[in-house]
Amino acid sequence: MKKTLIKVFILALSLLILASCKSSESLKALKLDKNNLNLEVGQTERINLTAEPANVSIPEIIWSVSDKNVAEVDNTGLVKAISAGKCIITAKTKDGKFSVESYITINPKSIKELKLDKSSVSMDVGSSQNLKLTIEPSDAAIPEIQWVSSDEKVVTVDNKGIIKAVSAGKAIITAKIKDGVLSAVCNVTVNTKSVKGIKFIKTSLTLQTGSKEKLQVVFNPTDAANQNITFSSSNNKVATVDAIGTAKGIAPGTAYITARSKDGGFTAKCTITVNQKPTTVNSNILFRKKGGGYMAVMVYEHVGWQDLLYSTSDLTIYIENSRLFIKFNDVHFISGGKDVGPIVDEYSVGVGITVKSEDTGQILFKRDRTDQ
Repeated sequence: MKKTLIKVFILALSLLILASCKSSESLKALKLDKNNLNLEVGQTERINLTAEPANVSIPEIIWSVSDKNVAEVDNTGLVKAISAGKCIITAKTKDGKFSVESYITINPKSIKELKLDKSSVSMDVGSSQNLKLTIEPSDAAIPEIQWVSSDEKVVTVDNKGIIKAVSAGKAIITAKIKDGVLSAVCNVTVNTKSVKGIKFIKTSLTLQTGSKEKLQVVFNPTDAANQNITFSSSNNKVATVDAIGTAKGIAPGTAYITARSKDGGFTAKCTITVNQKPTTVNSNILFRKKGGGYMAVMVYEHVGWQDLLYSTSDLTIYIENSRLFIKFNDVHFISGGKDVGPIVDEYSVGVGITVKSEDTGQILFKRDRTDQ
């Protein structure tokens, strides 16, 4: 029993001596497992601290950062990236005798994906659109973007993503990071300009029986590709229309000429009023005096009053729509240096008119003034 107690005492004494020897060792240095660290904005990573010698207890450590706008660090060495830049993380003992540093580089968030707001578009020749590019994550730094068209004869694109249709066909627009691999594409189909609408230049027209006039149609846009039109009349007994839009008066009345575009089926209407061909007084009689003499034309607008108009050798007198017309076929009206045609005077139907020879005074034609 006595021997057993002696052995226990010796063992305890040995352990005490051993512990005393260890505690007597002092801290030689601090070490970090990461002397350089690269992070992206928003990321976190822990820096682990060890001591030399390894069996020395680590005293209280104070962590600090050289620029808190770039990164933060807590009392366990956990580093959080705040903004792009560089800073130094320092771990030192409370008494300031030992310290160690880690050099930190914070990079902007890297882009994971590029997206265009349209994966495909259909356009008419000459039109433009703006493709909008977004990035994921949305708070990543915006890189330099290159815009490329697979066929600039079909569609072009500028450095802002504005595409312009040049000619009919198909092409692919690609937005990609310069010197990078990420990209986004949009498939573009360019069509010839389609018709948006049509209209007649004249929406109403008056014709005489037997007379004709070609109706003019305007397209919207004016350079639409397919400008084919079909024409029809609401009443062919009143007015007809041919394939190129020439309307003809058939009989007194009203009809509607309709134009329909083959592209889009847009329509326009023109109201045609047909009047009976006017009665002509001495129709097409040319009052000529032998030997090439001329006639003086006098119009009686008021009783006893005479108006000497023109001297002519080629005269036509007719009534149309309750009006009296005198056409001086060989007396032309000049405007801006251009001949715009014979002079035509118009009067109420009851006006009197006299045509007589200037040479002899012979009355060749006379219509007395009436109350009609």
